[in-house]
Amino acid sequence: MVRKSKARGALSVVIVYFATMLVSLIVIGGAAVYIMNNYINAPASQADSDNIVNEESDIYTPSLSDNLTVLFIGAEGDVFNAAAAVQFSPVNLQIKVVPISPFTLCTVGSKTETLAYHYKTGGITNLRAGIEDVTGMSFDRYIKLSNDGFAILVEDIGGLYYNIPQDMYYNNEETGEITNFSQGRSTRILWGDDLRKLMIYPKYNGGHDQNVKVTGDICASIINGYFNSKDTVLKNMRSMFTSMLNNSDSKDIDAKDYEDWKDAMEYMLKNASSPAVFRVLKGVWNEDGTFTPDVTFKDELMDYFGMNYD
Repeated sequence: MVRKSKARGALSVVIVYFATMLVSLIVIGGAAVYIMNNYINAPASQADSDNIVNEESDIYTPSLSDNLTVLFIGAEGDVFNAAAAVQFSPVNLQIKVVPISPFTLCTVGSKTETLAYHYKTGGITNLRAGIEDVTGMSFDRYIKLSNDGFAILVEDIGGLYYNIPQDMYYNNEETGEITNFSQGRSTRILWGDDLRKLMIYPKYNGGHDQNVKVTGDICASIINGYFNSKDTVLKNMRSMFTSMLNNSDSKDIDAKDYEDWKDAMEYMLKNASSPAVFRVLKGVWNEDGTFTPDVTFKDELMDYFGMNYD
Protein backbone atom coordinates (compact mmCIF):
# COMPACT_ATOMS: atom_id res chain seq x y z
CA MET A 1 0.00 0.00 0.00
CA VAL A 2 2.81 2.38 0.74
CA ARG A 3 4.31 1.79 -2.69
CA LYS A 4 0.97 2.58 -4.47
CA SER A 5 0.57 5.81 -2.51
CA LYS A 6 4.06 6.94 -3.43
CA ALA A 7 3.45 6.07 -7.10
CA ARG A 8 0.24 8.08 -7.18
CA GLY A 9 2.05 11.02 -5.56
CA ALA A 10 4.78 10.90 -8.17
CA LEU A 11 2.20 10.71 -10.98
CA SER A 12 0.42 13.78 -9.58
CA VAL A 13 3.68 15.69 -9.55
CA VAL A 14 4.35 14.72 -13.18
CA ILE A 15 0.82 15.79 -14.26
CA VAL A 16 1.17 19.12 -12.50
CA TYR A 17 4.57 19.63 -14.11
CA PHE A 18 3.34 18.97 -17.63
CA ALA A 19 0.21 21.06 -17.09
CA THR A 20 2.37 23.95 -15.93
CA MET A 21 4.64 23.53 -18.96
CA LEU A 22 1.62 23.47 -21.35
CA VAL A 23 0.10 26.61 -19.84
CA SER A 24 3.47 28.34 -19.97
CA LEU A 25 3.91 27.42 -23.65
CA ILE A 26 0.41 28.70 -24.48
CA VAL A 27 1.00 31.98 -22.64
CA ILE A 28 4.52 32.52 -23.97
CA GLY A 29 3.54 31.38 -27.48
CA GLY A 30 0.54 33.69 -27.53
CA ALA A 31 2.72 36.58 -26.43
CA ALA A 32 5.26 35.72 -29.11
CA VAL A 33 2.56 35.58 -31.80
CA TYR A 34 1.22 38.95 -30.62
CA ILE A 35 4.70 40.47 -30.75
CA MET A 36 5.39 38.98 -34.22
CA ASN A 37 2.08 40.20 -35.65
CA ASN A 38 2.17 43.68 -34.16
CA TYR A 39 5.83 44.59 -34.01
CA ILE A 40 7.57 42.54 -36.69
CA ASN A 41 5.16 41.31 -39.38
CA ALA A 42 3.07 44.49 -39.46
CA PRO A 43 6.02 46.83 -40.11
CA ALA A 44 7.34 44.38 -42.71
CA SER A 45 3.95 44.27 -44.44
CA GLN A 46 3.81 48.05 -44.36
CA ALA A 47 7.28 48.18 -45.87
CA ASP A 48 6.17 45.80 -48.64
CA SER A 49 3.12 47.96 -49.22
CA ASP A 50 5.29 51.07 -49.36
CA ASN A 51 7.54 49.36 -51.89
CA ILE A 52 4.54 48.53 -54.08
CA VAL A 53 3.37 52.13 -53.89
CA ASN A 54 6.85 53.37 -54.72
CA GLU A 55 7.09 51.01 -57.67
CA GLU A 56 3.73 52.23 -58.95
CA SER A 57 4.79 55.86 -58.50
CA ASP A 58 7.90 55.14 -60.61
CA ILE A 59 5.75 54.22 -63.63
CA TYR A 60 6.50 56.69 -66.43
CA THR A 61 3.77 59.21 -67.19
CA PRO A 62 4.36 61.35 -70.31
CA SER A 63 3.95 65.12 -70.42
CA LEU A 64 4.45 67.87 -73.00
CA SER A 65 7.75 68.74 -71.34
CA ASP A 66 9.05 65.37 -72.61
CA ASN A 67 8.72 66.47 -76.25
CA LEU A 68 12.07 66.19 -77.98
CA THR A 69 13.02 67.80 -81.29
CA VAL A 70 16.10 66.43 -83.05
CA LEU A 71 17.74 67.59 -86.27
CA PHE A 72 18.92 64.62 -88.34
CA ILE A 73 21.52 65.52 -90.96
CA GLY A 74 22.60 63.29 -93.82
CA ALA A 75 26.02 64.28 -95.14
CA GLU A 76 29.17 62.71 -96.53
CA GLY A 77 32.34 64.77 -96.40
CA ASP A 78 31.40 68.35 -97.28
CA VAL A 79 28.32 67.26 -99.29
CA PHE A 80 25.00 67.82 -97.51
CA ASN A 81 22.38 65.37 -98.83
CA ALA A 82 19.26 66.08 -96.78
CA ALA A 83 17.99 66.91 -93.32
CA ALA A 84 14.88 66.18 -91.30
CA ALA A 85 13.47 67.95 -88.26
CA VAL A 86 11.94 65.20 -86.11
CA GLN A 87 9.83 65.76 -83.02
CA PHE A 88 9.08 62.90 -80.62
CA SER A 89 5.96 63.51 -78.51
CA PRO A 90 5.26 60.73 -75.97
CA VAL A 91 2.17 62.43 -74.54
CA ASN A 92 0.55 62.54 -78.00
CA LEU A 93 2.12 59.28 -79.20
CA GLN A 94 3.21 61.12 -82.35
CA ILE A 95 6.43 61.59 -84.28
CA LYS A 96 6.41 64.51 -86.71
CA VAL A 97 8.93 64.76 -89.53
CA VAL A 98 9.74 67.79 -91.70
CA PRO A 99 12.21 67.01 -94.53
CA ILE A 100 14.49 69.87 -95.58
CA SER A 101 16.16 70.15 -98.98
CA PRO A 102 19.84 71.13 -99.38
CA PHE A 103 18.67 73.60 -102.06
CA THR A 104 16.67 75.64 -99.54
CA LEU A 105 17.68 79.30 -99.45
CA CYS A 106 18.43 80.77 -96.03
CA THR A 107 20.35 83.60 -94.44
CA VAL A 108 23.34 82.98 -92.16
CA GLY A 109 25.04 86.13 -90.97
CA SER A 110 24.63 88.50 -93.89
CA LYS A 111 24.78 85.88 -96.65
CA THR A 112 21.72 84.36 -98.29
CA GLU A 113 22.56 81.07 -99.97
CA THR A 114 21.46 77.42 -100.08
CA LEU A 115 21.83 75.14 -97.08
CA ALA A 116 24.24 73.05 -99.15
CA TYR A 117 26.47 76.11 -99.61
CA HIS A 118 26.35 77.06 -95.92
CA TYR A 119 27.25 73.50 -94.91
CA LYS A 120 30.14 73.33 -97.36
CA THR A 121 31.57 76.66 -96.19
CA GLY A 122 30.62 76.66 -92.51
CA GLY A 123 29.93 73.08 -91.49
CA ILE A 124 27.32 71.98 -88.96
CA THR A 125 27.27 75.35 -87.19
CA ASN A 126 26.17 77.27 -90.28
CA LEU A 127 23.85 74.50 -91.44
CA ARG A 128 22.02 74.41 -88.12
CA ALA A 129 21.79 78.21 -88.05
CA GLY A 130 20.39 78.16 -91.59
CA ILE A 131 17.72 75.56 -90.79
CA GLU A 132 16.71 77.48 -87.67
CA ASP A 133 16.43 80.61 -89.83
CA VAL A 134 14.19 78.77 -92.32
CA THR A 135 11.94 77.04 -89.79
CA GLY A 136 12.00 79.43 -86.83
CA MET A 137 12.64 76.37 -84.67
CA SER A 138 15.26 75.52 -82.10
CA PHE A 139 16.50 71.95 -81.72
CA ASP A 140 17.16 70.06 -78.51
CA ARG A 141 19.80 67.92 -80.20
CA TYR A 142 21.32 67.16 -83.59
CA ILE A 143 23.09 64.19 -85.11
CA LYS A 144 24.88 63.85 -88.45
CA LEU A 145 24.80 60.49 -90.19
CA SER A 146 27.24 59.51 -92.92
CA ASN A 147 26.15 57.23 -95.76
CA ASP A 148 27.30 54.21 -93.73
CA GLY A 149 25.57 55.48 -90.59
CA PHE A 150 22.28 55.86 -92.45
CA ALA A 151 22.65 52.38 -93.92
CA ILE A 152 23.06 50.89 -90.44
CA LEU A 153 19.85 52.56 -89.24
CA VAL A 154 18.00 50.73 -92.00
CA GLU A 155 19.79 47.44 -91.36
CA ASP A 156 18.62 47.50 -87.74
CA ILE A 157 15.02 47.03 -88.92
CA GLY A 158 15.86 44.49 -91.62
CA GLY A 159 15.41 46.82 -94.58
CA LEU A 160 12.34 48.70 -95.70
CA TYR A 161 9.57 47.71 -98.11
CA TYR A 162 9.20 50.62 -100.49
CA ASN A 163 7.57 51.41 -103.82
CA ILE A 164 9.92 52.76 -106.54
CA PRO A 165 8.20 55.97 -107.73
CA GLN A 166 9.46 55.87 -111.35
CA ASP A 167 12.03 54.24 -113.61
CA MET A 168 15.37 55.61 -112.46
CA TYR A 169 18.87 55.66 -113.90
CA TYR A 170 21.72 57.97 -112.98
CA ASN A 171 25.49 57.67 -113.15
CA ASN A 172 27.19 59.96 -110.64
CA GLU A 173 30.49 60.70 -112.35
CA GLU A 174 31.98 62.29 -109.21
CA THR A 175 31.43 59.29 -106.95
CA GLY A 176 31.06 56.49 -109.51
CA GLU A 177 27.77 55.53 -107.85
CA ILE A 178 25.01 54.26 -110.15
CA THR A 179 21.30 54.53 -109.42
CA ASN A 180 19.29 52.01 -111.43
CA PHE A 181 15.71 51.03 -110.48
CA SER A 182 12.69 49.92 -112.46
CA GLN A 183 9.37 51.16 -111.19
CA GLY A 184 7.46 47.89 -111.33
CA ARG A 185 4.04 47.35 -109.80
CA SER A 186 4.82 46.27 -106.25
CA THR A 187 6.87 47.26 -103.28
CA ARG A 188 10.23 45.65 -102.73
CA ILE A 189 12.68 45.53 -99.84
CA LEU A 190 15.38 48.19 -100.01
CA TRP A 191 18.44 48.81 -97.86
CA GLY A 192 20.16 51.96 -96.71
CA ASP A 193 22.22 52.71 -99.83
CA ASP A 194 19.18 52.16 -102.07
CA LEU A 195 16.97 54.44 -99.97
CA ARG A 196 19.63 57.16 -99.88
CA LYS A 197 19.86 57.04 -103.68
CA LEU A 198 16.11 57.56 -103.88
CA MET A 199 16.34 60.63 -101.64
CA ILE A 200 19.07 62.33 -103.67
CA TYR A 201 18.08 61.20 -107.19
CA PRO A 202 18.51 64.30 -109.42
CA LYS A 203 16.11 63.41 -112.25
CA TYR A 204 12.68 63.06 -110.70
CA ASN A 205 9.75 63.91 -112.95
CA GLY A 206 8.55 66.21 -110.16
CA GLY A 207 11.93 67.92 -109.76
CA HIS A 208 13.54 68.66 -106.39
CA ASP A 209 10.11 68.94 -104.80
CA GLN A 210 9.72 65.20 -105.31
CA ASN A 211 13.10 64.64 -103.62
CA VAL A 212 11.75 66.36 -100.52
CA LYS A 213 8.55 64.32 -100.48
CA VAL A 214 10.43 61.06 -101.01
CA THR A 215 12.84 62.00 -98.21
CA GLY A 216 9.98 62.70 -95.81
CA ASP A 217 8.21 59.48 -96.75
CA ILE A 218 11.36 57.38 -96.32
CA CYS A 219 12.26 58.98 -92.96
CA ALA A 220 8.75 58.42 -91.58
CA SER A 221 8.72 54.86 -92.95
CA ILE A 222 12.07 54.03 -91.31
CA ILE A 223 10.83 55.33 -87.95
CA ASN A 224 7.59 53.36 -88.28
CA GLY A 225 9.70 50.33 -89.20
CA TYR A 226 11.20 50.46 -85.72
CA PHE A 227 7.70 50.43 -84.23
CA ASN A 228 6.70 47.51 -86.44
CA SER A 229 9.67 45.62 -84.95
CA LYS A 230 9.06 46.88 -81.42
CA ASP A 231 9.79 43.60 -79.60
CA THR A 232 13.24 43.42 -81.15
CA VAL A 233 13.84 47.13 -80.62
CA LEU A 234 12.83 46.99 -76.94
CA LYS A 235 15.29 44.15 -76.34
CA ASN A 236 18.14 45.88 -78.17
CA MET A 237 17.32 49.54 -77.66
CA ARG A 238 20.51 50.44 -75.83
CA SER A 239 22.78 48.73 -78.38
CA MET A 240 20.88 50.34 -81.29
CA PHE A 241 21.22 53.76 -79.68
CA THR A 242 24.93 53.17 -79.11
CA SER A 243 25.36 51.99 -82.70
CA MET A 244 23.75 55.20 -83.98
CA LEU A 245 26.11 57.30 -81.86
CA ASN A 246 29.15 55.29 -82.94
CA ASN A 247 28.28 55.83 -86.60
CA SER A 248 28.08 59.59 -86.31
CA ASP A 249 31.12 61.85 -86.48
CA SER A 250 29.24 64.97 -85.34
CA LYS A 251 26.49 65.16 -82.71
CA ASP A 252 25.55 66.65 -79.38
CA ILE A 253 23.82 63.47 -78.16
CA ASP A 254 25.59 61.18 -75.69
CA ALA A 255 25.04 58.10 -73.52
CA LYS A 256 23.53 60.18 -70.71
CA ASP A 257 20.75 61.24 -73.07
CA TYR A 258 19.83 57.59 -73.46
CA GLU A 259 19.21 57.31 -69.71
CA ASP A 260 17.15 60.52 -69.78
CA TRP A 261 15.06 59.43 -72.77
CA LYS A 262 14.81 55.68 -72.14
CA ASP A 263 11.47 55.70 -70.30
CA ALA A 264 9.84 57.95 -72.91
CA MET A 265 11.17 55.81 -75.78
CA GLU A 266 9.97 52.60 -74.14
CA TYR A 267 6.56 54.16 -73.48
CA MET A 268 6.16 55.16 -77.13
CA LEU A 269 7.30 51.77 -78.42
CA LYS A 270 4.84 49.94 -76.16
CA ASN A 271 1.87 52.22 -76.81
CA ALA A 272 2.19 53.55 -80.37
CA SER A 273 1.90 51.93 -83.78
CA SER A 274 3.24 53.68 -86.90
CA PRO A 275 3.24 57.11 -85.19
CA ALA A 276 5.48 58.93 -87.71
CA VAL A 277 4.03 61.33 -90.30
CA PHE A 278 5.72 63.95 -92.46
CA ARG A 279 4.97 67.42 -93.73
CA VAL A 280 6.89 69.48 -96.27
CA LEU A 281 7.81 73.15 -96.10
CA LYS A 282 5.69 75.62 -98.05
CA GLY A 283 7.44 77.80 -100.58
CA VAL A 284 8.40 78.27 -104.21
CA TRP A 285 10.89 76.36 -106.35
CA ASN A 286 12.85 78.84 -108.45
CA GLU A 287 14.02 78.37 -112.03
CA ASP A 288 17.61 77.88 -110.86
CA GLY A 289 16.57 74.87 -108.76
CA THR A 290 16.67 76.65 -105.38
CA PHE A 291 13.78 76.75 -102.91
CA THR A 292 12.48 79.92 -101.28
CA PRO A 293 10.46 79.09 -98.14
CA ASP A 294 7.22 80.95 -97.46
CA VAL A 295 8.03 83.26 -94.53
CA THR A 296 4.42 83.06 -93.31
CA PHE A 297 4.81 79.29 -92.95
CA LYS A 298 7.06 79.67 -89.90
CA ASP A 299 4.13 80.24 -87.55
CA GLU A 300 2.22 77.36 -89.11
CA LEU A 301 5.22 75.11 -88.66
CA MET A 302 5.70 76.24 -85.07
CA ASP A 303 2.05 75.44 -84.38
CA TYR A 304 2.53 72.04 -85.99
CA PHE A 305 5.35 71.29 -83.56
CA GLY A 306 3.59 72.99 -80.63
CA MET A 307 6.40 75.52 -80.29
CA ASN A 308 4.52 78.80 -80.57
CA TYR A 309 5.53 80.47 -77.33
CA ASP A 310 4.27 83.89 -76.29
